[in-house]
Amino acid sequence: MNHGVLMEMVRAKVKCDKTCSLVLSLLRSGYVLDGRRYTRSVGTPQGSVLGPLLFNIYLTPLDRLMESLMEKHHVGVRRRTNPPYNKAIREKAKALKKGDMGSFKEWLAVQ
Repeated sequence: MNHGVLMEMVRAKVKCDKTCSLVLSLLRSGYVLDGRRYTRSVGTPQGSVLGPLLFNIYLTPLDRLMESLMEKHHVGVRRRTNPPYNKAIREKAKALKKGDMGSFKEWLAVQ
């Protein structure tokens, strides 16, 4: 997650400079591991209350893109059926009608 892009998105919605500065300082905060301090240049702080919120802000454009693609490509009311599945259903119905599930199980084993 690029901090520059994220901060542009935050600044588009949040007009308070102090709040934006606080968010940026939280993003730039580092972590300590084995007594050494590391800084982070990407990602959101893990374990922070603000982490999931910032991640949702970052993914909002992707959500909107996916919704528009769904509307564009959604055609009809029903999904297209799977021919092998339909064939299996027909074979099972035939076997049930005959009372011979053994032949259906054999048919399934071949498939």
